Amino acid sequence: MKLLIIEDSKVINTTLKKSLEKYFENSEISQAFTIKEAKNFLDNQKFNLVLTDLNLPDGDGDEIINEYGKDNKIIVLTADTDFQRRNYLFGEGVIDYYLKTMPFDYTITKIVEKYNQLEENKNYRILIVDDSSFSRNLMKKVLQRDNFQIQTKASGKNIVEDIREIEPHLILVDIEMPDINGLEVIKNIRKININTPIIAISGSHNSQNEILNMMKNGANDFISKPFSIESLIIKVEQFIKLEKMNLDLINKNQELKKLISLKEFEIKQKEEELIKQSKQAIMGEMIDYIIHQWRQPLNIMKLELMRFEIENPKLENSTCVSNVSSKVTELNEIINEFKSFFREDIKENINLKDELFKIIKMIKDLLIMNNILVNIEGDDINIEFNKNNLKHVMFVLINNSIDAFKEKNIKERNINIKIENNKLIYEDNAGGIPTEIQDKIFEHNFTTKDKGTGIGLYMVKKILEKDNLTIKYEPIPNESRFIIEL
Repeated sequence: MKLLIIEDSKVINTTLKKSLEKYFENSEISQAFTIKEAKNFLDNQKFNLVLTDLNLPDGDGDEIINEYGKDNKIIVLTADTDFQRRNYLFGEGVIDYYLKTMPFDYTITKIVEKYNQLEENKNYRILIVDDSSFSRNLMKKVLQRDNFQIQTKASGKNIVEDIREIEPHLILVDIEMPDINGLEVIKNIRKININTPIIAISGSHNSQNEILNMMKNGANDFISKPFSIESLIIKVEQFIKLEKMNLDLINKNQELKKLISLKEFEIKQKEEELIKQSKQAIMGEMIDYIIHQWRQPLNIMKLELMRFEIENPKLENSTCVSNVSSKVTELNEIINEFKSFFREDIKENINLKDELFKIIKMIKDLLIMNNILVNIEGDDINIEFNKNNLKHVMFVLINNSIDAFKEKNIKERNINIKIENNKLIYEDNAGGIPTEIQDKIFEHNFTTKDKGTGIGLYMVKKILEKDNLTIKYEPIPNESRFIIEL
């Protein structure tokens, strides 16, 4: 920001400079002590703001305002209390006027506030409805100087269409218009818009009764002609500030609604998780019961085999007996694995490759039923990890592969699991994931399945992150590759 201070008093000039530098960081503030010095600056540089006194050693500040007021944002800081001069200078280009008799700190904050307001004003549209071209152009010139977007209309006949097109934040309406009375214009506005502030302007309808009538019919304020330019600016800025507060309130209300909706969604999700956990707890108890029921016949079968071998020593090395015994043992191991899946999470040192073989063994029949060949290879490493979490991760990846194989009707179905360079790499030849959704697959509730929940890969990511591990998807032609950094 570039600012020019024109003030003959070195004390006041320097104090203004130091005070404003505190508010405007990285600003460039120039000092002029005479009209001649000020003109030299203004002829050669462009300033965002000019702050000037009116009484200078080589003339009046009016000279600066008359010559440079159209192209510069000029604020007056003076001891001159002449109201007529003050109003005249607003017409010549002054955007604000402060007296030196006011508390210095207050004046500084108002100057800063004015500059910030100028930046804000660029976002606001004002509609002026007045049949007098002089009044329209005067108000337009004054308000454009304050950076407002201005639209003018000479008639209020098509006010409804005009408002829908312009969408103004403030409307100025002249009451005395030949084609349609301003009061009717205000009534028509309020039929379609109850919130946008309206300032009524009148040169004759200014009795107390008439003003009250305007306010009751939709006007928010009233300005009497001929009006003070400064009073027009003050009223307009006040309503724009209120409009800004209203818009901010609406935005915050919408944000609050979104936040409430999000919280409600989170609560619903937590409730669903609690229900799911409750079902899992019940399922764990049911599994315990089922396992107990399964183990009895398996133990009986084991005992009967032992008795059979004792009673029939010739069949001790029989292939049939050996196969049945092996299957009974395998079933017992699978039952133990399923039982542990519903138990408390415990991290332990595990041989990764061994655990992967156990997991594949658990679901061997599912893989056979779906004609899927699984190959496990690579480094033989030990890691600190939770067995059940590893099962969860692998079950999700394998189930996703099964769904993809079925959906794309893949004939030769292969899953390769490799351990190398401290990475667990999972690959399948199920055709890969479409490019447009690859960056969404780990998002909560994202799914491409008709009855999918969208929590499978999301939960995999969360499970791994809990142990400071990461998973990423890497596309390869006609295949999917998931890489888990160990």
